[in-house]
Order: sequence, then C-alpha cells, then structure tokens
Amino acid sequence: MKNLCSFTHLAFLINWTIDERPATDLSFDEIHAAAGRGRLVDLLAGHFGHIADFSLLLGNPANLEQIEAALSDAASALEGREAGKVCVSNSGLCLAMAIVLEAIQQQFHSFPPCEPQPEIV
Repeated sequence: MKNLCSFTHLAFLINWTIDERPATDLSFDEIHAAAGRGRLVDLLAGHFGHIADFSLLLGNPANLEQIEAALSDAASALEGREAGKVCVSNSGLCLAMAIVLEAIQQQFHSFPPCEPQPEIV
C-alpha cells in the first residue's frame, strides 16, 4: 500500500542527491522514459545509489510498484509543461523532485466539503 511516507522518503533522497551536486545529472528524456516504464526509482538508485540509500524503497516490491505507477501518472501530467507548471527547465534531478511532489498532490489531495457559510448580520 502506497503511503505518504514513501513519497516523502523518496523526495528526501532526491534532495540529498541534489545537495551532493553529483558530477552528472539525468536528462528530462531519461527521467520521463524511466517514469513511463515504471522504473524511475530504479533509475535514480542506479545512478545515485552511491550517494543516497534507496534500499527501503527497493526492498518492498509491492509498495514500489504502486509508487512507480503514481510517479508515472505524475510524470505524464508534467511532460512538456515542466517549465510552466513546476518551473524546472535544466535539471533532471529537479524534475524528479517535481514528479514526486506532483504525485503527492495527485495521490493525497483532499478538499474539504463545500458548506455554505452562515450569513453575518
């Protein structure tokens, strides 16, 4: 079962990686292709596993599959709109972070029911 902690854990791992300023980044095409295949976490772990420890996410295949599906949906929503919607135009790692944040919004949004407010007289 996917949960908010899994998404925020992934966001912290990406943030950790960005903070380390790795010598290489991933392209938008690489990020979107991996997300589309349901393999974004695997891509990140493969390229940056020497910086951040992705084992908690990779060690739970059922949860990982659900997370990857949500990340794929989020990436699809952002593709081609990265600069306008999430202000990302250069860094693949920043795009990965934006995808995680979009997934959180898609998966965990809740709107309070609309109730008429009493009229103040």
